[in-house]
Amino acid sequence: MHRQIHEDSVKYIPTIRSALTAGAFSLAAMLFSACLDTTEVVETVDPETIPVSRVDTLVIRDTLVVKEMPGETLKDTLVVKDTLVVNDTLVVKDTLVVKDTLVNNDTLVVASDTLVVYDTLVRLDSVFHVDTLYQLDTLVVLDSIFSKDTIYSIDTVVQKDTLYVKAQAPMAYFVRVEDVLESLKDNEKATLILRHAERGNDYSASGGLNDNGMNQSREFGQKLKNFTDVHFYNTEIKRSYETCAYIAEGMGLSSFENDTLAELKDSWLIKDEELYVQKKGDVSSWIVFSRWAYSGGYTGVFYDLNEKMVELQNLLAGDYDSMSKLNVAISHDLLVVPLVAWATDRQLNLRFYETQSNKQWINYLAGVAFIVNDKNEVRIIPVCGRSKGTME
Repeated sequence: MHRQIHEDSVKYIPTIRSALTAGAFSLAAMLFSACLDTTEVVETVDPETIPVSRVDTLVIRDTLVVKEMPGETLKDTLVVKDTLVVNDTLVVKDTLVVKDTLVNNDTLVVASDTLVVYDTLVRLDSVFHVDTLYQLDTLVVLDSIFSKDTIYSIDTVVQKDTLYVKAQAPMAYFVRVEDVLESLKDNEKATLILRHAERGNDYSASGGLNDNGMNQSREFGQKLKNFTDVHFYNTEIKRSYETCAYIAEGMGLSSFENDTLAELKDSWLIKDEELYVQKKGDVSSWIVFSRWAYSGGYTGVFYDLNEKMVELQNLLAGDYDSMSKLNVAISHDLLVVPLVAWATDRQLNLRFYETQSNKQWINYLAGVAFIVNDKNEVRIIPVCGRSKGTME
């Protein structure tokens, strides 16, 4: 027996809509029906009889069938057959909440302790290299990079035909002086603090260069021929002055300007000469100075190494405007070894006290270059004027 569906026995629910970032997902409206004393419904609902004002969207797929069940009264029961099945499609539970939209505003955070970049990445002036590479500031590459072996840098890098570092990480190797000077920029000046050329067996203040030392100095001077604005610094010890003189000769200079500085002598580092003699005993000065430079100790004997080296840097490379284009300061091994240890943060190995090997002692015409730009920013490079920075 067929009966006509009563208007109040069908209720409509508006379409449920859910928006996700990838797009909108529409879920068909669900139809609830309450049929009292109804054996079977076979008619299809006519959409024209549905009050449009009561629904948004109505989707009826196939036909709603309610079958009579013996001994049961059907009330507010819904059986939907072939209408909507969502099976293992999408479950979202406390996973993603999108409010408004996702806005990345000047901030990037990568989890797992890998990389954190604050205020976006602005490539402007500087770069930090720690271990491998973490860019915490910025980088400007103007042309290309010149280097020898490996580059370690930790602060500002401006690269144009060479490496410019404001305060770079320590370098564990020597670079040839000519390579450093050839890459000097128009707005940069250089100060070289080097050990004198080869001497004879006279260690006294009157001991001068031997023939090898004279030739070494001339050959070194030929590497500096392109510089006309040059100033020399030496100690009162003969071999220091002679090294300056023969370098100037190799440069083709008929005369040269020089100043004599006590700060270039190793005695400038000793705080208490009497205590130094007592602590030194019969031990070689090479052992004492290298151990102090790399391991510390000798309390009261020496001044603070960092303070003295900063003072020396400020004296010879502290003011761009007052510097010559090239400044050559000829010192002695007992000062240059602590200088190299300080300049390389003890990464370059001149620990003579460990092995007593000449391979761990500073070579003639080796030392440190201070490169200063017109902003008084300084980079420090260990350099060698011969084939190696250490003794053969």
